[in-house]
Amino acid sequence: PVTADQSQLPAMPPPSELRLSLSIASHAVALLCVAAPSIALHSGVRPFRREFFCTDESIAYPYRKDTVPFAPAFGGGIAVAVATILVVEALRLLCDQPAARGQLTDCLQRCLSERSAGFVSALLRALYAGVFGLLCTELVTVAGKLGFGRQRPHFLAVCQLLNASACRPGLLLSPLGACGAAAVAPKALDEASMSFPAATPHSACSWLSSWRCTCRLGWASGIQCILFVCGSRVSDYHHHWSDVLAGASIGALFGFLMSLKFAAGLSIFRPLRLVDCDGVGGGASYELVGSADISKAGDDPSAAADALP
Repeated sequence: PVTADQSQLPAMPPPSELRLSLSIASHAVALLCVAAPSIALHSGVRPFRREFFCTDESIAYPYRKDTVPFAPAFGGGIAVAVATILVVEALRLLCDQPAARGQLTDCLQRCLSERSAGFVSALLRALYAGVFGLLCTELVTVAGKLGFGRQRPHFLAVCQLLNASACRPGLLLSPLGACGAAAVAPKALDEASMSFPAATPHSACSWLSSWRCTCRLGWASGIQCILFVCGSRVSDYHHHWSDVLAGASIGALFGFLMSLKFAAGLSIFRPLRLVDCDGVGGGASYELVGSADISKAGDDPSAAADALP
């Protein structure tokens, strides 16, 4: 029998809701654990003061403004990625593609329709994958910049040597003692000592490869934008080519790892085909899918017929 005191106790959440809450909390903690060190490095750590040769031609280029400033490149990359995710998941919703099952989808179905719950669940997974991958690449990149302390190609222009007339081959100088900017503009000197690895390409590559939407819509346009951003960093003398290559590789690596984690079974080498969403040869609505999706329909002859363009 249930006593009056027991009837007033709050009901325990179902096991599925408890697991979902723990999963969301663990993912939030994971984001915080990756973001907190990066914020701390940005705010309280100065780069390694690497000594330099005053006759080093690789750091003697003039200072130029960015062709593609960091803020527009970073913000534009995120905006394009989010917009692409929205478009692709909306197409999947309109074309009645089966939604991935999971605790989050089941929970959302209590207040949303099955199709809408699948759309929101896929959207949240995509955004989390992109944000987590971006934070990981940012942490690795910032740690590398501060730890290596490599001078940018325009380092000498920012340094402003105190005694340039005494410069001779083989003379190794310290930035603190030889650069006039150490006392006048220390932040500018710090920034000029953070060349490796490049940050802008890693951000672009991380978002490009972090989710399946780029695979479904094709790589060409995204790669063209990345190549333009990477090339501008070298032509503006803000990074050495090896810095850009390292930054792009780091971003692509973490983005690919996120795609393996959150888009299991996706092949980045799928050729694109048009599939009739209405199941009728003369239908007006189509979706871009990969060969792996079409091959899965091969078990059902009718589905295979509908899948072929």
